[in-house]
Amino acid sequence: MSQPDSCRLLISLGLSPQIISSSLYALMIIEKKTFVDIHVLTSPEGARAVGNIFFLGSDNPLDRFCRDYAIPRGRVVFSREQVHILWPEHGARSLVDTPCLDRLFSLLAHWTANGAEPLVACIAGGRKDMAVLFAQVFGLLAREEDCLTHLLTSKEFENLAEFFYPPPHPTAIMVHRLGRGVEYLNTREAEVRLVNLPLVRLRPLQDEATLKGLVPLAAARIRTQNGIAAIDPAIHVRIDAGTLTLNGVTTHLPPRELAVWLFFAHSRKEGRGREGWIAARTFDEPEIVAALEECYRKAIGTAGEKGSFVPRIKGGNVEYNELKTKLTHAISKIKRRLGSSHPARVDSRRGRGGREYGIGMDPDHIHIEG
Repeated sequence: MSQPDSCRLLISLGLSPQIISSSLYALMIIEKKTFVDIHVLTSPEGARAVGNIFFLGSDNPLDRFCRDYAIPRGRVVFSREQVHILWPEHGARSLVDTPCLDRLFSLLAHWTANGAEPLVACIAGGRKDMAVLFAQVFGLLAREEDCLTHLLTSKEFENLAEFFYPPPHPTAIMVHRLGRGVEYLNTREAEVRLVNLPLVRLRPLQDEATLKGLVPLAAARIRTQNGIAAIDPAIHVRIDAGTLTLNGVTTHLPPRELAVWLFFAHSRKEGRGREGWIAARTFDEPEIVAALEECYRKAIGTAGEKGSFVPRIKGGNVEYNELKTKLTHAISKIKRRLGSSHPARVDSRRGRGGREYGIGMDPDHIHIEG
């Protein structure tokens, strides 16, 4: 998903305040974004580091960044009040049960309210559990326009105290390498960029109290899980329309693919083969052939196609290799149309008698009309 042109920047960091200016460089200079303001989510140690670097004196990294790239300083809205201490001291063993998580949930609920500015959230810094917990809470509330990102910096410049962003005019940075002496790095070679992280958005499952942050995070998790459990697990199939609908998402299958899907769906519901799983070596058996032909007749009923799905050789015998090829090709197309995570996809597995094909979905959840 592309990032919005104007947004609010959230940064979760540990002990590396350089992430702030590097994130600004990646978004404002590389991606040409503008910001309403910046908010930092950190620990007491991180807050002290941010204060010592960004709020002492006028020649701080933000001032230099704005001068270097001719950006009006007023466009970068960042103050001590926008540094939020949400995590315990760095030495704390666990963050899971801290009340800080409820504070994080409340802040994100406020920042994701309808009409609020789009968010770009960066989880480049801090402990791994900080990033995991932030991403989990963010996924509960994130809107379509909100992005979760991670900052990538060239290895030579990563965690380098003297490096805050690549300046427009390259400079040399002197670095003391353990066992290697002094090394000079050219900032021209520094690469800084933000990458979007995949996000499972659970906002559509939330009730009003959760969206407003009026419940604790623990209650929000339970409500979300209950919402997932309440989703209709059934797939509804309309043969005349050639459609499969699951949770409001409808997929159209052409007649031949629909016929193959119907064959495996009926096999699952009727327990044909081994609990609905059909061994490839049995594709030319009379019962299988008859079931395939019946499903094909149903699928082409309104499509205007004629003929037989099952290829035959002289004398009426089934041409096994060609039939197997047609079936496996159709199964591949069905998988592409439905997606790899669809519960009603046709799968394959290694069985006792060789390769087997079938639908693993609960047969009681398969509803076929027509």
